Amino acid sequence: MAICEFFVLHKKIKYNVTIGFVLFFLLFISTPKAFAFHCNSASGASIPIGGGTASVQVRIDPAMSAGKNVLLDLSSGQNMITCAADFTSDSTQNDDLQTSPTTPMTTISPLVSMSKATISGTDYNLPNTGALHLLRVSGQNYNGYPLSQTLPIQFWLQLSDTPGETVPIKQGDLILTLALRQTPYNVQNGKEVSQAPINYTWKFYAANDAYIITSTCTINNNQQINVAFGDIYADKLTTGSASSVTSVSQSLEYYCNSPVTQDIDIQMIATPVAGFSSKNTISTSNANIGVIMLHNGVEVPPNGSFHAKLVSGQGTDTVTFVPVKKSSSTSYSDLEGEFQASAILVMNAA
Repeated sequence: MAICEFFVLHKKIKYNVTIGFVLFFLLFISTPKAFAFHCNSASGASIPIGGGTASVQVRIDPAMSAGKNVLLDLSSGQNMITCAADFTSDSTQNDDLQTSPTTPMTTISPLVSMSKATISGTDYNLPNTGALHLLRVSGQNYNGYPLSQTLPIQFWLQLSDTPGETVPIKQGDLILTLALRQTPYNVQNGKEVSQAPINYTWKFYAANDAYIITSTCTINNNQQINVAFGDIYADKLTTGSASSVTSVSQSLEYYCNSPVTQDIDIQMIATPVAGFSSKNTISTSNANIGVIMLHNGVEVPPNGSFHAKLVSGQGTDTVTFVPVKKSSSTSYSDLEGEFQASAILVMNAA
């Protein structure tokens, strides 16, 4: 009886070992289909093997001019993205990467009309960027394909020669979505056999607040305007612009490359300050002193605008700046010393 029981147990062991061998064999023959491909950004973001979504913070430079204004360069610099294969030296596998055929590049709606992408040296208008080939990599330099490549993509803006709209950007705003599709290939008997595609999505967010000027039109040739009040006696400062005895007038010159005749709005981008008699007061480095800008005798609120006109692409204007104090009871000692304020004037279509 003991011998019979031993024999049965032995058969079970052989059976288990056989099953284990079959499972191992199946796993072994399936291994070449496990393609390894990943993408990394220079800023540290990564999309690993198997695809996914990654977010990147991008600093927005508001300085714009005629021509190509690159907001995002993925081929070099601090926003560069590199995609690579992760194969062993004896593998014969390739990876193709293209822009998604179903989800083209997208940006915020105010920028769409002026947005372009240079992909592999060719310029495209957004959103016409679907199914464009980007790169091919191979883990063993198969057929001359490299192990890794950077994304040959630049996202840029082309300004209009006529007045447009200033686009405010807030930190954290989604600026660009780039959907990519990776197709792995297994080389079998000299032929490439494609595998199921994998999606890689990059989302780029503003790292700072900015105002994007959408036009090449200029105010005072884009030169900085310095308003110098000089020495001001504390007892001459008033709480309102109407009673002020100190003011500085500044001439403005408008110019557009296009000889357009149209109404425009001149917007003042500035930081308002509370606690003054006028809500139109701009903050300064002294909490007890503010500045008010007037156009044709009317106060212009911070982040507000006044109307003007272009004739054959040109125009002129004058604005006046007035310093004011916070309260009639503000002591002279609280008004002493230098103060500074800053504002930006931009031209928009009316």
